[in-house]
Amino acid sequence: MDIEAPKRPLCHARDYAQAIVDAYPDVARQREIFASCPIELRPIARTMAKDGIARIEARRNAVKAHRELHRKAAAADPAPLKPTRRISELKQSAPEVGRARLAELRAAIGHKESA
Repeated sequence: MDIEAPKRPLCHARDYAQAIVDAYPDVARQREIFASCPIELRPIARTMAKDGIARIEARRNAVKAHRELHRKAAAADPAPLKPTRRISELKQSAPEVGRARLAELRAAIGHKESA
């Protein structure tokens, strides 16, 4: 994963925190960014970065748990139901059967056969 350089200079605590979170897998890069942070902004930037990284980890763990749940469900039921586009479970009849039935009904009520 190639990290792009920020498009604007880092000047607020949230900018430093975001840069640290963006460099999350690379600890050396995180330390470099944190070292360049002004001393008065470091506590806030550290808190924001820790919160951001915690959110990333929570999301990764949730995705991992979700995938594991799907794996277990697939093992329990290897052939799940196929999704269908049909709205009704009734079998479709052939058109000629329907036409014949309509002709019978029309004849019963006295209408002429339509072309």
